Amino acid sequence: SDQAKWQALKALFWTTNGREMDLTRLTTLTSGSSKTQVEATAKAALAGSIEPTITGNHRSTFQVDLMMADPYFYGDSRRITIPLNTTVTINNPGDDNACYYGMTVEFHGVLHTPRLVNTSLQPDAVLTYLGNLNSAYTLDMSAFTISGGAALSAVRHSGARYWFGLQPGDNSVRLTANAGSSGSAVINFRPP
Repeated sequence: SDQAKWQALKALFWTTNGREMDLTRLTTLTSGSSKTQVEATAKAALAGSIEPTITGNHRSTFQVDLMMADPYFYGDSRRITIPLNTTVTINNPGDDNACYYGMTVEFHGVLHTPRLVNTSLQPDAVLTYLGNLNSAYTLDMSAFTISGGAALSAVRHSGARYWFGLQPGDNSVRLTANAGSSGSAVINFRPP
């Protein structure tokens, strides 16, 4: 029946307690004669009611208002390793800075006061841990946490609103640490 179809359609959008739902956007990128389809995701919550306007005997129209707490669609996760004392070019193909949602920095190995620097930003974005890291630790940018038992109070940053960031396009990123260090950093991010 029409009523059952309408209820099934409403159920696609309705969630309990205003939970967010996944939205997917497909975009076709053209480079010369080559076309690539790219998928990006975002979160949204229903922002109003869904009520039909009857426009005929077996026809109606309706509108769905969605609210996005974060206005970006995000591409697939990228994972880039930065060896100690090496500059690595990291490309952020997004439309804005990658610095929050889906971004983590992992430190691996023995690192004495590790310092991660993106020299492509003005001023440089600098992330420093004031102390010794002796195994694997992960900084989560959106949660402002560090795992592995390291002290959150030892994290310092400058040059970026969040702990660290990557601008759209190429970024020159370097990991340094005090003498006696051996290890790497891994940056995980989703281009906005």
